[in-house]
Amino acid sequence: MGRTKRNKKTKRIKRLRPSVNKSASPKKTYSFKSLSSILKRSWKVIVGLGVIVGLVVGIKTLFLNDKTAPISFEQPRFSEDVNELTVTLGGMNFTYNRSTLEKGPKEPLISAEFKPVKVYLDNGQLYADVTVLGGSGLPPLKIRKNVVYGKPNQWDINYNETALEIVTKQHKPVYQFIYKSPSKIVINGLFPLPSGLLVATEKSSILNPTGRTIFSLDPIFKYPSWKYKGQYKEE
Repeated sequence: MGRTKRNKKTKRIKRLRPSVNKSASPKKTYSFKSLSSILKRSWKVIVGLGVIVGLVVGIKTLFLNDKTAPISFEQPRFSEDVNELTVTLGGMNFTYNRSTLEKGPKEPLISAEFKPVKVYLDNGQLYADVTVLGGSGLPPLKIRKNVVYGKPNQWDINYNETALEIVTKQHKPVYQFIYKSPSKIVINGLFPLPSGLLVATEKSSILNPTGRTIFSLDPIFKYPSWKYKGQYKEE
C-alpha cells in the first residue's frame, strides 16, 4: 500500500497583546519609604496651618481684649435748671455761667501754659477733658469728650449718673469727677505738669508728692467694675 502523505498545515498562533492606551497615565505604586515621606510632608503642612490659624486667632483676641484702646463712657449730664457751675479743683473754686461754658472750654488749672483740665458744655452735656498720670513708664492717660485714651490693661473705670473714677490695678484712684450738687462738681486727680506732678483733692493740692501722698485719694466705688457697676464703696 502506498503511504498517504498528509500536508500538515502549521497554524501560526498569534499571541494577543493587550492594547496600550498611551494617553492614560500608568498607575503609580508607592513603597513604604515614599508613603512615609508623603505623610511627613503632610504632617508638616497641617502643623504649619495650625500655627498660622493660632497666630491669627491670638492676634485677633489680643486686639479685641486690648484695654489700652479708647473706652467710651457716659458722663453725668448738666442740669438744664442751673445757670452757674462751680468747679472745685485742688482746694480752689472756679465759677462759670452756662453761656460761658457753651462758648468754649475753661481751664481752671494752668501751669506754664500747660492745661491738664478743660471744662465745657456741648449740647447740654458737661465735659471735662483731662490729662492724668498714666502707668509706670507710660504716657499720660487722656480723657477727651468722654473717651479714655491710653488706659493701662489692669486699670479700671467705674461710674454712675453722678460720678466717674479711674483707678490703678491696686484700686488707687488717679482721677475722680463728682457731682456734689446740680451746680457743683469736684475734680480730683494726679495731674502731670512740666514742673512735676500735682495731686489735686477737694480740699488741697500737693506739688511733687512723695510716698503714700502720691495716691492719697480714697476710692468712691467698689471694684472690679464689672461686678460692682456704679456701686459706691460705702454701699
